[in-house]
Amino acid sequence: MLDLLKNDLTESLLLRSIQRRRAPYCVRGVTDRGPIWEILRGDEFQTRRHLRVTPHALRLLVLRTERKRHGWSRELEVIMFLFWLACGTSYRVISTTFGIPLTSVSSAVRKMLQVMVDMLRDSIRLPHGDELNAIGRGFAARGGSRVFSKCVGAIDGSHVRVFCPSGQNEQYINRKLFYSLQFQLLVDSSGKILDFFTGFPGSVHDARVLRHSSLYVNAMYPPQGYFIIGDGGYPCRVTPICLMTPFRAAANPLELLFNTHLSKARIVVEQAIGMMKTRWRSIFTKVIELKVEKAVKVIAACAALHNICVLAGDIFQVELRENGIVHPPQHQNDVEAAGDDFRLQLAMQLQNELNVA
Repeated sequence: MLDLLKNDLTESLLLRSIQRRRAPYCVRGVTDRGPIWEILRGDEFQTRRHLRVTPHALRLLVLRTERKRHGWSRELEVIMFLFWLACGTSYRVISTTFGIPLTSVSSAVRKMLQVMVDMLRDSIRLPHGDELNAIGRGFAARGGSRVFSKCVGAIDGSHVRVFCPSGQNEQYINRKLFYSLQFQLLVDSSGKILDFFTGFPGSVHDARVLRHSSLYVNAMYPPQGYFIIGDGGYPCRVTPICLMTPFRAAANPLELLFNTHLSKARIVVEQAIGMMKTRWRSIFTKVIELKVEKAVKVIAACAALHNICVLAGDIFQVELRENGIVHPPQHQNDVEAAGDDFRLQLAMQLQNELNVA
């Protein structure tokens, strides 16, 4: 596997073209045209500039896609798709830039978008066994306390701007007064996505999105004896999933101490969201000019690509400051079953460990 990853992408592409007796227009006609050549010869700066990923991450993605017997090579289809995602540009611009027919670009992007959605199951999965202990150690280090050694995930949500479907203004306008889709991430201590959920319109609160996700409905995670953490927009509870949140309106040193250390541990999920938005800024900082159904697939593709980039060591540094500020949820109808008691127990353990009076 390592040998394959080290192979020059250009030689690999051209060799497979010769072996399969592809027509010249499938590969050779595009390798000397601007960005394509720079990317294929492994230029790291130009690859990151045009595709927003490193050559190593690009090779990992190519290796995870199915080999083709005819038509454009999988390498070129992956590159065209990433260029479209990174630049947020039209098929016509990609066709002109790469010297590839417009219909071929359109077909390749649609095909790769579905490939990425199908890849979610393999690239995003819940951990088990020894993986849980490793994640717990990571959160303990982030939170500065062994209290978080049983924390195996941090959860948060965010919004992506979309065109509002006709007649659904109230459903899609969010509290910041723009039309959006919601997505929810659960990440481990390294920022790798463990669970992903999207599709709800922007007016829906984070807590409601959580309640409708399979993670919550099927009580899939965390396992018994572990917990996950979130911000004040989520309910603090132990069933059906164990989710710890900050104390609302912390009124004493114990609560402030817990909130501060929980924020330090939880910031990793904000960094993961920030990394996605920084890498695919043409998607997350502008309006996605697609129908909602396709916009959902684009967001899912970005989530799958995030994990591939993390695996490849392709990390965007995102500077965030942790704090103990808690924003109360818009709705507080949840029965927080024993969550407050467990949170108080954790706070007291934290105080004892740090010898804070």
